[in-house]
Amino acid sequence: MRYQLELFITALGFYTLLPVPAWVPWSPERLNHAARYFPLVGWVVGVIGAASWLALAQLLPPTVALVLSMAVTI
Repeated sequence: MRYQLELFITALGFYTLLPVPAWVPWSPERLNHAARYFPLVGWVVGVIGAASWLALAQLLPPTVALVLSMAVTI
């Protein structure tokens, strides 16, 4: 189970700017194994973007909320 978590964190670190903890080893072979989690990382980033837009749209005009939610996903 820990190996799968390490692979997910590797995939998350590869596609985002989130820092990867030092306890997660990295190698090209691990990145190849982590490819199974790339769609899940896409879903996580998409959900974070949608949630940020929903929260910001309550406080700001929709266009401003959209720009800020795009910045959050970057």
